[in-house]
Amino acid sequence: MDTNDFSILKGQSPKTNNQYEYAIITNNNLKSAFQKLAKWKTLKGIKTTVLTVENICNSFSGNSQQIKIKKALKNLYDNNSNFKYALLAGDVNVVPAHMCLVKYIAKNWITLDSIIYENYCPTDLYFSCFGTMDWDSNGNGLSGELGDNVNISPNIAITRAPVSTVDEAETFVNRIISYESAANAQTLNENILMCGNMLDSLYIYNGIQMSDTHYKGEKFYNDYIANIWNGSKTSFYDTGTDLPGGSAYNFIPTNIRTELEKGYTFVNVDTHGGPDRWIAEASTYYDSENAEEINNPKYSLIVTSACLSNAFDSIPNCLSEAFIRNANSGIIAYFGCSRYGWHYNDKYSIAPSSIINGNLFNHIFTDSNNNYGEIVRKVKISMIPLCNSYYDVSRWLLFGLNPIGDPEMPIFTSVPQTFTNVTISFTNGTLNVNSGVSDCKICVSSANDMGDSYFDVRNGTSASYSNLTDEYYICITKKGYIPYFAKCGNTVYMQDESINRDYAVFSNQTIAGSNVTTTKPNGPVEINKGKTTIKGTNGVIISNSFEVKAGASLEIKTN
Repeated sequence: MDTNDFSILKGQSPKTNNQYEYAIITNNNLKSAFQKLAKWKTLKGIKTTVLTVENICNSFSGNSQQIKIKKALKNLYDNNSNFKYALLAGDVNVVPAHMCLVKYIAKNWITLDSIIYENYCPTDLYFSCFGTMDWDSNGNGLSGELGDNVNISPNIAITRAPVSTVDEAETFVNRIISYESAANAQTLNENILMCGNMLDSLYIYNGIQMSDTHYKGEKFYNDYIANIWNGSKTSFYDTGTDLPGGSAYNFIPTNIRTELEKGYTFVNVDTHGGPDRWIAEASTYYDSENAEEINNPKYSLIVTSACLSNAFDSIPNCLSEAFIRNANSGIIAYFGCSRYGWHYNDKYSIAPSSIINGNLFNHIFTDSNNNYGEIVRKVKISMIPLCNSYYDVSRWLLFGLNPIGDPEMPIFTSVPQTFTNVTISFTNGTLNVNSGVSDCKICVSSANDMGDSYFDVRNGTSASYSNLTDEYYICITKKGYIPYFAKCGNTVYMQDESINRDYAVFSNQTIAGSNVTTTKPNGPVEINKGKTTIKGTNGVIISNSFEVKAGASLEIKTN
């Protein structure tokens, strides 16, 4: 099936194995890069389709690309009972932003004077709320006003990958797949960096002079994180650190780079910001050029209250884009506002932006299913009761917080476990799978067509399948585990494969090499990482261009 086939979107009764759970919206140029991500998600049991803006605009009516994209997503939602994730896979030149009015009225209740803040802000939330399709019902050209009576409750989890080129798209895709499939003790530190620079003033707290950011950052950690997570904390503030040098170790670009390159699993940043920067100490700033240069071999998720650093509609790159596009940054997601963040200029109060970030961390560390986009969706739903007035900043932040990353990506809060007791047998078309662990998801899908001809997902410890006549992928997943990945079939051909994780093949016969079948593209078989096990009851044939790289291993069984 062509992934741009819109028959499923036009009211036809879909086949069971074509019930999509995830859609990736991109353009023709980036389509091939994101098809790799779609294949990975489908293998895990999250049936995924890739739709292009060009095809959407030819298939749906509307006076803008934005409404056509929204209609495409709503039709997927209407026709697929479990549709829950969407990725806007491109910068605004690829997938356009929908701009909404953000407004806040600061009221002085003594003088009754008002200060009105307002801006037009990219709001990806628009694409996920199907209760109201038109967000400019009064027709005045301002979308998302209170007077438009918009239903702002998101039906699906939506995020953005702000990339523009094929190389940038491949960087994003490869990092997400690598994180989900191979995170380990060498790439996850189980720690958080709490950092930032003064937002308003220095104060005396218990006889010690500290910046408001330093004091409130420590309070934030104790209130929202300390009691629900066993990871370690490192403080790095302008007026004090847990690092060698203490307060003399300044929050400046060179030191920020040093800390980011240590690969903290979570980074919480409280400071002032601009589209391309965080404001640092000594009248310096950490900007997009700095973010383009870091080399972090681990995985990090950044959460920030800084203003504007996620203004992905700005030109040139904003800070979040620089992190995501850098192939060596290790940044898997960025959660920050595309316009102002909001803090209180008093001594003790936790800021509105930080309260939302605290809610985000609470979901990350406590939810049974902590997929990134779904967590953000829950956070936004919890904000809605506060969004009925311009005298509260919640509506501004609801619209302005655009999550950058993959919506389905599970967030590892500790080093993930591996499946060590999996047993699989395949004999004459009958497949038996036992994960050795309870409460798993077991997905079996056709290997040659993205699961279109066969796609079966079951929950539990074990599953049996019969009358299998082709090649099939097997993937076992569970929260807190690295997916277990295998292939089975009467005859399995390994060709044009690059293996970067533990991998197993179960077959009557396996034939491997660069040109052993005409049904797949020619290309070598390279085992780059992990342990590969090949079990062929009637034999294993290895032909030309089959290589096991240093550090990887291969085991062949024929009984």
